[in-house]
Amino acid sequence: ENYMDIKAVSNEKRKTHALIMADIEHHLETKQFNDSLIIQSDFALERARYNEEIAEIQNVVYLSVIGFIILGASLFFFVNSNRRRKRLNEILSGKNELIQEQKAIVDEKNRSISDSINYARRLQTAILPTTVQINEYLPESFLFFRPKDIVSGDFYWFEVSDDICFLAVADCTGHGVPGALVSVVCSNALNRSVHEFKIVQPKKILDKTRELVIDTFAKSGDAVADGMDISLMAINRRDQKVVFSGAHNSLWIIRDNAFILNDEQHQKHIFKGEKSSLIEFKGDKQPVGLYERMDNFTEQEIELKNGDTLYLLSDGFADQFGGKDEKKFKHVPFKRELLRIHTLSMEEQKEHLIKVFDAWKGELDQIDDVCVLGVRI
Repeated sequence: ENYMDIKAVSNEKRKTHALIMADIEHHLETKQFNDSLIIQSDFALERARYNEEIAEIQNVVYLSVIGFIILGASLFFFVNSNRRRKRLNEILSGKNELIQEQKAIVDEKNRSISDSINYARRLQTAILPTTVQINEYLPESFLFFRPKDIVSGDFYWFEVSDDICFLAVADCTGHGVPGALVSVVCSNALNRSVHEFKIVQPKKILDKTRELVIDTFAKSGDAVADGMDISLMAINRRDQKVVFSGAHNSLWIIRDNAFILNDEQHQKHIFKGEKSSLIEFKGDKQPVGLYERMDNFTEQEIELKNGDTLYLLSDGFADQFGGKDEKKFKHVPFKRELLRIHTLSMEEQKEHLIKVFDAWKGELDQIDDVCVLGVRI
């Protein structure tokens, strides 16, 4: 019985010991499992960090490689660009040197041409009468003379023979150098007609001048139609008469309305004003030069009245473009302007016409030579 009790107790202890051992084994297994999970988790985290580091290193490597490629390409492009720039600079330098040489040649030629044209202007000025010479015989007079270029195709002419003053304004074919050359020929022909051939009648002066001009140009071997339009008057200071002859161009006389007779109004071209009127004496419809029909020139004898103001002019003023619409000034407004200012002194008239012309022209180019000559008897 004691044995059985002891055995029972022994069995109970073995069971207890077995339970304790089983529990310990369970705890150990649980701890090992948990430790294994922790180790696996740590390993996974470590592996993730390692992969991240590897990825970062790869990114750095990739970026470095790309950077080196870009740097290499940039250096290659920069070197090639420098080489091309140097080649282009060498080419441009050569071209610039050539341009500078050509510019120097052009400048030298321009200076030579300018010097020649300026010398031509001095020669042309030498054949023109001075305002002092004109004022000596016609103290109440003015001259508005403005060439389009340095030299002019327009010219004015003045000569004296006994009691007769010859006064003319001419517009030659062309302007600039060609026009100036024609003006020299025509001016010389006028001088020869008066001095060499002793002609004093305006119409015969124009006939002879035309003959001389045609003969001069015929020496070239070609039929040259160059010549001039002209308004020429001979003022006889003794009997107060004017004899006028013209080729296309006219003589304008502004006269007090009290002196304008009814029959004269029917015979002459008159632009009426309030107190004075402008009478236009027209020239013949042919130039001084070679023309399809060359009739003898005619002339008109005009008895001067007290206070008459006479105007000879080329078409340069009336043909100038300007104003807000950039149109021609035209002859009617020009006549109206003269009627408005004809009572002023001759110098004041000149200054007024210059201001009107410049204001009308504005920033536009002058298109032709301008010559206006005024005389008060």
